[in-house]
Amino acid sequence: MTPFNVWYLNNGVISSKVKIEKNWTYCSLCNDEPAIVKFTKYFENRVLTYEDQRVKSIIKEMKEKEKDFEKDFKPGEALGPLCLFKRLIYIASRIGNGSNIPKVTFSSVEDVAQSEYIKNVYINLDSSMIKVDDKKLLKDYIEDDNKDILNFLSVSNASDAQKMLENSIKSALPQIIKQQLHSINACGTKGKIADRYLIEYLMPRFYLIAVKGDGDNVGKLISGEIPTTNSYIKLYEKLAEDNKGTEFEKSFNASAEFLKAIINALNGHLLVTPTYHFTLSRTLIFTALNDVKTTVKYGGLVIYVGGDDLLALLPIEASIKAIKEYRENYGTKEKNPFLNILNTYVSAPIAYGKSFGVAIFNMVTHELYLALQRAQDVMEDVAKEVEGKNSVAYTELSTPVNPKSVIPLSYNKLLDKLEEMLNLNLMGFLSTNWGRDFNEIEGKLDSNSWIKMYQYIIKRNTVERSDVGDCLTNVNKLIE
Repeated sequence: MTPFNVWYLNNGVISSKVKIEKNWTYCSLCNDEPAIVKFTKYFENRVLTYEDQRVKSIIKEMKEKEKDFEKDFKPGEALGPLCLFKRLIYIASRIGNGSNIPKVTFSSVEDVAQSEYIKNVYINLDSSMIKVDDKKLLKDYIEDDNKDILNFLSVSNASDAQKMLENSIKSALPQIIKQQLHSINACGTKGKIADRYLIEYLMPRFYLIAVKGDGDNVGKLISGEIPTTNSYIKLYEKLAEDNKGTEFEKSFNASAEFLKAIINALNGHLLVTPTYHFTLSRTLIFTALNDVKTTVKYGGLVIYVGGDDLLALLPIEASIKAIKEYRENYGTKEKNPFLNILNTYVSAPIAYGKSFGVAIFNMVTHELYLALQRAQDVMEDVAKEVEGKNSVAYTELSTPVNPKSVIPLSYNKLLDKLEEMLNLNLMGFLSTNWGRDFNEIEGKLDSNSWIKMYQYIIKRNTVERSDVGDCLTNVNKLIE
């Protein structure tokens, strides 16, 4: 329980009836409990530091650098007993403490954004062919530069910090990667690829995505409102019509009438039993576990998962393929109407779909809470408003207008083609502006005009004019 700010300890007994006239400092995290630790702050030579000399003495006794200590306890921060306890558990878990507390790692947005990059460089490169010095250089640029950025942010702005890291990595990696091109399997596009495209694909990303997923009409699903019952009646009636004059006509008509009677008796609902609720609950648990597996598979970080709900961070490379897999985890009529759990088949909640909101944001210049909120908003306001729902809506935080697009998840071929286009974009083959050019088009165009406009925009944004034909082939398939 979180203690109320009116609790008072009197002779070892907690009392809530004593009125305290003196104000105290509230915990800066929960703003609910009184703070028992406060790190007062002041600026020394334009740098934020601790005002209390006792804190500096403690840091010195711990033989720790002040900048490292600031990562755990920031100047000006006040912590109540519960929040302090949580913080200490986090620190102990991170640094480890012998055999009692195992050392664990905590992912950050930087870890998620660059997870694909680290995997490509460390795993997909043949380790036996990389020199020891090269390995150290890669490690320095992957890990140490991020620490430099954290210090740099305190005295400069975020965009300068991002450029600093980009330039330093670009100057170091091409020579190393170019020597190992034959051992790389990172890029899934076909044909011969110029070295610079492959190098661009392997560069670290500063963008990642926040994903919010939510099952459609779960309340109706729980209450037994299944929309597919009438479709079975129509199927039997069609079968009866197709077999008119045969011995099967009477049987199909009788089955249709029997279903009508059941639906009328149940008022359009399934008969909800404890077994029905148990099966649905069990299915949603397995769905959540599969979502965790998918997130980890693509180098992401689960913030929350439970039943039909999902909140996660993923690298930009997984912005389409992970969404497709999340949807399949929930169950589809075409692929997996039943989930195979340890050779036991459990029916999936396929009566309704699942909708997603995706917010694309920059790990340095955008705030995490805003990206999570935008993912929630675009799911509720865009994806859930599509006829039949079961859609994914995308938005981007880097532009003032926050463009939004929505794709029904039943269009699998469309998603596949968009994934191909994303790979071309990540390689630098397509300019990053190719999608934004469509925002300039106002009004509605007929289908032929749209195709010509697509072809013009892709041609305009393709780096190698000689390769435009292959790219247009992909676009034409996408348009179909």
